[in-house]
Amino acid sequence: MGLESSLAKIDRAKKHIVELDAAIDTFLKADLNKVGTKRDPQSREPVYYLVSVADIPVEVAAITGDIIHNLRSALDHLAYQLVFMNTNGLGIPGKLNRDPFRNVYFPIGDCEERYITAKASREVKAMGQKALDAIDSIKPYKGGEDLLWQLHKLDNTDKHRLVITVSSGLEGLDNAPILKGVYPETTKVPGLEFKWGTYPTGATFLCPLKAGDVLFTDLPDAEVQEEVTFSFDVALHEPGVIECKPLRETVKEMADLVSNIIYDFRSMIT
Repeated sequence: MGLESSLAKIDRAKKHIVELDAAIDTFLKADLNKVGTKRDPQSREPVYYLVSVADIPVEVAAITGDIIHNLRSALDHLAYQLVFMNTNGLGIPGKLNRDPFRNVYFPIGDCEERYITAKASREVKAMGQKALDAIDSIKPYKGGEDLLWQLHKLDNTDKHRLVITVSSGLEGLDNAPILKGVYPETTKVPGLEFKWGTYPTGATFLCPLKAGDVLFTDLPDAEVQEEVTFSFDVALHEPGVIECKPLRETVKEMADLVSNIIYDFRSMIT
């Protein structure tokens, strides 16, 4: 079978990514997050803040889990093929059950030491030294290739509950209405300062959002501009694993990473 099963898993993940794009677009177009304004009585600054934050549809979390699981499975299918090739189809020596390939997996560790421990199992050693050296070069552990470790941890999480996804704010800000009077000063955004006419990027997510969060503070005595709009997005937020990262971009990066790993092992499978 070669790499066909791994590639099929990647293809399935990419189809789910298209589905995820559509689900997120539908949610965002509904514009359910409500923004209000108030004036700080001390500084006289207009403050734009979140009145309420919409829950992310369960569908988004479910699709995300499908993407993550298919990508993790693609790596385990690769591990199976590596063991198959290295053992001439015989599987792991000494297996007492009917399936000589049972529990074969692609090793990913919570740290380098745990990766080394996982690599010492007979299910992994059966891949052969050449394959193990190639996997070593990937550094599939926290502190090495972190994105791969995050994929592994999120897959384990999704087996027991839905992956956490949250609404994330200030991906973009249309401050053109405010620019009717151009100010040279800087203005305040939580965790960020920028001059008029420049815009935050996705790297400046405020996340996870909650009612009451301040999105933007204008200059003292400035008029409130009802036309000001804020762009929201959906982020992956699993505390201790991956926090406040744009969901769509992150799963696409994971898919590219796994695809590259699979293709790098072509010479050992064919």
